[in-house]
Amino acid sequence: MSACAKLCLAGCFLIGVGFIAVGILLPGVVDGVMKDQIKAQGTMTQDNVGLWGRIPGETKMFLRRDFYFFDLQNADEVLFSNATPRFIERGPFSYQEYQEFLDPKFDQDGNTVTGQMWQYYKPLSDGLDPETKVSTLSLGAGARGRDSGANTDRRAGDT
Repeated sequence: MSACAKLCLAGCFLIGVGFIAVGILLPGVVDGVMKDQIKAQGTMTQDNVGLWGRIPGETKMFLRRDFYFFDLQNADEVLFSNATPRFIERGPFSYQEYQEFLDPKFDQDGNTVTGQMWQYYKPLSDGLDPETKVSTLSLGAGARGRDSGANTDRRAGDT
């Protein structure tokens, strides 16, 4: 075996040993660094209330809620004639969620935070108009009416 081949073989061996050492040691180092950062940033303290006590807050987190409803088009026919319901999907009604933790109180040991959470929604402009009327069907009430033996064949105005 030539000297060049021996040198290449030794270099590959050292590189391989280096990769194995990095593969063994790196996860432990990364894990330790991550645990330190999580402890520093993840613990709820008065100093970092902007990170956990408000949404959007300092994190600029955007919570969007999209609501969809199924608008019952033939409510009278379903209730009084046993007709098959016809639905139209309405939505999305889009809202941005806001939260604020009011008056946080920290226990002396620092393990418990108490207070009130205030949560509200603001309509987003890309959703449907919040004043849109939607007819929904209460499945529980419909089932109860059928199970109670009520006459569901009546028409509006019949007695």
